[in-house]
Amino acid sequence: MLRYIPAFFLLTAGVYATTCNPDQIPTVSLFVNGQEYTGTGIVVTPSRVSCTHTISGTATDILQTGGAYSVTFNSGFVAEDPLVDFGLEFSSFDDGGGATLQALQTLPGSGLQTPAINLVTDLTIELIIRSNYSGGPFDFLNIFSFGELIDNGSDGAFLFGNQLFFLDGNQSPAAVLNFNCPEAGGCNGVPPPTEFPGPALVAGPLSIGGETGIMELRLNFALSAGDTFVVGGGTALEATPEPATLSLIGIGLLSLVAIARSRRQKV
Repeated sequence: MLRYIPAFFLLTAGVYATTCNPDQIPTVSLFVNGQEYTGTGIVVTPSRVSCTHTISGTATDILQTGGAYSVTFNSGFVAEDPLVDFGLEFSSFDDGGGATLQALQTLPGSGLQTPAINLVTDLTIELIIRSNYSGGPFDFLNIFSFGELIDNGSDGAFLFGNQLFFLDGNQSPAAVLNFNCPEAGGCNGVPPPTEFPGPALVAGPLSIGGETGIMELRLNFALSAGDTFVVGGGTALEATPEPATLSLIGIGLLSLVAIARSRRQKV
């Protein structure tokens, strides 16, 4: 399991906005194969710094379609300035006789390949972190991700999906990152474990968002049956470009790469 704590502190360090609403608590929503998680395993807790919260805990459930899953927050941090950081581990407990997401289908008229998902054994996951923000409008958007796909059954593993960031209820995301493996179509037939740095996006000037509003970070992806996906990432909005923040993101990514390589050498 990757450890995100060192990078977590590097990525969340910075100057905090003075205007925020400490009574507004972020929410975490989880949907697996269309079934909403309604348990109490994921906890959002106020931090010592006003208008910041940590996310922790594990959600485990049995699906109505069969199979089971586990989602663990190894780290989670939300600030209204605004910033979202996360370190997550998703696992499927039903191998279903193989990684069926390796069967690809081509979308008509597009030429793009997408997984042929088995809704009985494979996991289709949407996780949403939703929070208020303040201090806008913003000129620069920083977003990154880093992942590891683990083939638990030695029968192949597959991941397909995106990390998306929305502002103020808009239907179109302000940013989209694809954290697939480098192989075309996803992580298909590669030796386990597969570690890969997701792309980092620094965009601006943008002039997006209002003075206050709602931000959403969404993870949408499909994971092959019986396998595990460990992912860390986050996003931050800035009213003015701050080179120090960009440096912290770069250092954080390097830390995650070093941690992953260390883990791989021990396996």
